[in-house]
Amino acid sequence: MTIRCDRICLRDGGRDILRALSLDIPFGGPLSIVGPAGAGKSALFRVLAGQLRPYAGRLQVHGREVALDGSRNSQVALVDVRSTNYPGFTVWENIAVPLRMARSKLLEEQVITLAHAVGLGDCLSLMPADLSLVGQRRLALARALASRPALLLLDDPLAGLPDVEAIHMLEDLPSICTTAWQQGMAVAVATRSSQVALALGGATAVVAQGRLQQQEVRAIDVLLHPVSLNVARVFGDPPINLLRATLVDHSVQIEQGPAMALMAPLNVEDPALLVGIRPEDLRLAGTAGDLAFPARVERVECGLAGTRIECRARVGALTALVPSLLRPALGETVVLHADPGALYLFDGAGALVQQVERAAERAQRRPQVVPVPPDMPVTEAAPTIFALR
Repeated sequence: MTIRCDRICLRDGGRDILRALSLDIPFGGPLSIVGPAGAGKSALFRVLAGQLRPYAGRLQVHGREVALDGSRNSQVALVDVRSTNYPGFTVWENIAVPLRMARSKLLEEQVITLAHAVGLGDCLSLMPADLSLVGQRRLALARALASRPALLLLDDPLAGLPDVEAIHMLEDLPSICTTAWQQGMAVAVATRSSQVALALGGATAVVAQGRLQQQEVRAIDVLLHPVSLNVARVFGDPPINLLRATLVDHSVQIEQGPAMALMAPLNVEDPALLVGIRPEDLRLAGTAGDLAFPARVERVECGLAGTRIECRARVGALTALVPSLLRPALGETVVLHADPGALYLFDGAGALVQQVERAAERAQRRPQVVPVPPDMPVTEAAPTIFALR
């Protein structure tokens, strides 16, 4: 079963906010909607919750159409940075309000269960003002769960939180979404961070400029197989490295960098290309057949996901994400290596021209690396030859 948003259009002051946006919100796991600021994520959620009225589009819940007329939709609960709690009620009483309205027979048990589900099990006697910002947001989540909507919308649940609290909230989001699913709700989470989508792991949609760019059943599929440059830029943290390149006969020449000979021709009108390399696909140690980029380290930042290294190379600025134990010194000259199987090729319009099979996906079928014919022209070094899908 799914909740279907069908060709929803919204305009504000002559500007199109949502442009025939369609997507499916499945039951059984959260849908992460990822996009930059102004992409239309919050506007879509406010339309679904009945806070904004679109001029076109439909919403279907359990196969039945729900009016999108700008009136409050009781089947949808929205939790965002504007969500408030009852200041004169305790945490217990706040959670109990929607349960009392539904005349729940197991009021005490359900309040305690929901409080523990959102991490407020030890705070039932506190007032909302006694809670931290993340605690107040957790309370709003508990109240939304207590109302038992068909669709629960979480708009940027980490927005404005201090780093430590954001990490804890991110750790708890999967279990909160599981609680919602166990109670029969579909869940959608809007975020600017691909890390949130990857942490949730389920169905993922990328939205930009009011349009759906890509939707997959797993977040990792968006990361590994972006359909366009827009998606590749939006989905990834740190952002993807982009290098200018030119198609010359059957090879791709990276500007001020190595050349790569293709085993299959590219069907493009304009030879100007962009080569995309994810920061996590750049390594400090290489293997035979890798592309090599000598670079000078300009910044080193240590984090939970690893060490982020920002470098200056002949090809331009490069960002690498390497294991935490590897920490080159500022000003040090390093060589960044990339498996040709980790590259993305985009044309001038931003369309994905071809994607090379990634190393993690080719354990059974490794691309063949063949010697360069002696008569093949090269620039600085013999080009690496790699196979396209």
